[in-house]
Amino acid sequence: MADVLSQLFADTGNTLRATATGFRSGHEPVHTSSSGDCVSIDPAKGVWFCFSCQQGGDVVAAVMSLQGLSRVEAEALVQAQSGPAPGAAVPREALADKLVGGVLRLAELFHDEYGEPWAIVPVGTHRETMRMQDKSFRRWLSHAFYKVTGKSPNAEALAQAILTLTGEAVHEGRTRQLAWRVSWQGDTLLYDLADAEWRVVAITPHGWTITQQPGVFRRGGNTAAQVEPQPGGQVAEVLLFLPPMSPAHQLLVQVYLVTCLLPNIDHPIPAIAGDHGAAKSTLSGLLRSLVDPAHEALLSLPNDQNELALLLARNYMPVFDNLDGLRPWQSDMLCKACTGAGISKRKLYTDEEEVILKFWRCVVLNGIYPGATKSDILDRVLPLHLTRLTKAQYKTKQVFWAAFEAARPRILGAMFDVLAQAMRLYPSVRLSALPRMADFCTWG
Repeated sequence: MADVLSQLFADTGNTLRATATGFRSGHEPVHTSSSGDCVSIDPAKGVWFCFSCQQGGDVVAAVMSLQGLSRVEAEALVQAQSGPAPGAAVPREALADKLVGGVLRLAELFHDEYGEPWAIVPVGTHRETMRMQDKSFRRWLSHAFYKVTGKSPNAEALAQAILTLTGEAVHEGRTRQLAWRVSWQGDTLLYDLADAEWRVVAITPHGWTITQQPGVFRRGGNTAAQVEPQPGGQVAEVLLFLPPMSPAHQLLVQVYLVTCLLPNIDHPIPAIAGDHGAAKSTLSGLLRSLVDPAHEALLSLPNDQNELALLLARNYMPVFDNLDGLRPWQSDMLCKACTGAGISKRKLYTDEEEVILKFWRCVVLNGIYPGATKSDILDRVLPLHLTRLTKAQYKTKQVFWAAFEAARPRILGAMFDVLAQAMRLYPSVRLSALPRMADFCTWG
């Protein structure tokens, strides 16, 4: 550290001179003596002493005195400039500071509409959006540090760095409103493919293209990747995979699929009813795979209000399977979900901090008797009554889904084609009278 000490004092304009004892003599700019020489530096021990102010110490103490820094700030500066001594342990504060500095150089920190901290970070050749309190961000931070230094940060340094970065994101970062699966960005509609490269489909009145735009979408544990859409298909190809229904209902299903790509409008609730073997669950899963693929496509309807709100908040198209009725509060919450609502709840039972769960969703119900009987939900329902398949119409699941998966990229691309056309026509649409679910009717 002797060289560092000498350089620190030399940088103040001080000319150091060697003494007969091997010490170096000079002055401290803050405290001077009449002779000009009041500081003695011991190069062998890496210490200094000022005879004028009776202060001294190691290189950290010198930085504190010369630059007016706190000990933590001085230690971080010395660590950054000189690195640890051979075999010495790196202070936890220094590790945390390195982690914070690296993230600030690589990532964009921000907070969402609820004040939660997020980061847009580089991963390979693309960038991803990570909630800073999730394990994914902690793993990325640890891996990024290891790639740069060849060492693994300790748990305490990671925790301290994440705490500092969280404050930076909340208090200094911009606010971004994050969406599930679809989002308007100006006049462009973005659809999240939710793939490993974080690609999105950008749809405009002129067509659609696949691109990347981080900082728009959030993903949950049930979010699954969508297939890459292909141009040149027809939405009507989906009719090959629908169970028997009237031409009017076939048209409604196609319109419903395309309008589900539009966020923040009221969506009717398909209530798919029928006997055993009518392909109710198959149709429900097919709808979800085209709009909002999920690892668990078919969900059970919770009997707890908070659990239902969480499912609605974290699934763009929640499909509730095999219902045998709806409780009044379930019916009310599903009505709110398809027209936009939310609930407020305590984050923990031991504090008063609130969590807001907001949702505006494309809800699907199925069952022998789905139970949509209240007037409010009946005004929002798209009834689809299916009949039992004949033996000639049955297919094995493997055959059915293999054929559908082969067609899905074409159907999805056609849905984007139709949506782009609808975006061109929408400004000129005028209806003589607007019914319930007016946005759905206007777009449809």
